[in-house]
Amino acid sequence: MTDPYDEYLRRAADLMEENRLVEAITELQEASRLKPELALAHIRLANILYVVDRREEALDEYRKAIKLDPDQPELELGHLRIGFALSESGQLEDAVREYREAIRLNPDKPELLLQLGWALEKAGKLGEAIVVFREMVRADPADPWTHHRLGLALRQSGHFEEAIAEHREAVQLDPSNPDWYLNLGGAYHDAGELNEAIAAYREAIRLDPTHFHAYYNLGEALEDAQRKDEAMAAYRSAIAIPDEEIILEPSECIEYFGYFRELPHYRLGRLLKDKGQVEEALSELRKAVELDPENGEYCYELGAALDEAGDTTGARELWARVLTLNDEEAKVRAQRKLNQAVP
Repeated sequence: MTDPYDEYLRRAADLMEENRLVEAITELQEASRLKPELALAHIRLANILYVVDRREEALDEYRKAIKLDPDQPELELGHLRIGFALSESGQLEDAVREYREAIRLNPDKPELLLQLGWALEKAGKLGEAIVVFREMVRADPADPWTHHRLGLALRQSGHFEEAIAEHREAVQLDPSNPDWYLNLGGAYHDAGELNEAIAAYREAIRLDPTHFHAYYNLGEALEDAQRKDEAMAAYRSAIAIPDEEIILEPSECIEYFGYFRELPHYRLGRLLKDKGQVEEALSELRKAVELDPENGEYCYELGAALDEAGDTTGARELWARVLTLNDEEAKVRAQRKLNQAVP
């Protein structure tokens, strides 16, 4: 005679195959009520609840299953999803624990190592993250992504030469991807090897002439190399790229430091001000402040440009505004300017 519990599981599986998820949920709920001490129905119920965006219920079911049978192989996905939720809420230590449990249940899945490495990185445990990313490279040395991730962690920890080696490996494995050159340029830039950084950014642009990040980074490297006219041209190229062509969210290939639309306006405005082209500088700095009105540094520099243009009232208004913003360094500079302006 067929066990009713097994029959519920079988019917649920058939319904899932037919994408009849609501009915499958009902079958699994019945199985869970019939034998609440068995983990499998809880796990499979959680899997469907998660897919239909009933996330909290799904996580509760995963947790029930973990208590009942922590060694159940199907719980790998449950630990992963609980880890996602914990990571999103900033509970990184707990997320790390969940990812480690997922790896214990399935040690041959590189994507689990990636999630663990990311969580360790976010938690500021760069040394441990690097160990995990090195394991990823050992597991799949032909995947440029693994070298890329290891390279980014090495950069953050100040191991620039090792980072360069990993990013160069990514480039060699996949020379058609402009983002690998972008990150190679970043590693060279961090190491102070500006000519190499400039060459890498230019190669990223050759592969993708609309690459906002590459133009912006190129501008920074050229500026650091005191090639200011070329830097201004790079910033103008970044500004000229249409909004719809710009990736302003993290991608799987780009380390995301917050490259927003206002940055090239700000950097170009400062260079123009330094060259005495104050009217053009004002235009660019106003655009930067318009795009990010809470940025104390931008407001301070716009005030300085207004002061140079003879608009002392406008300058003082900007500097007074800086004092209300959350930028301590800009506040000190603005207060100094205001004190100097007192008759």
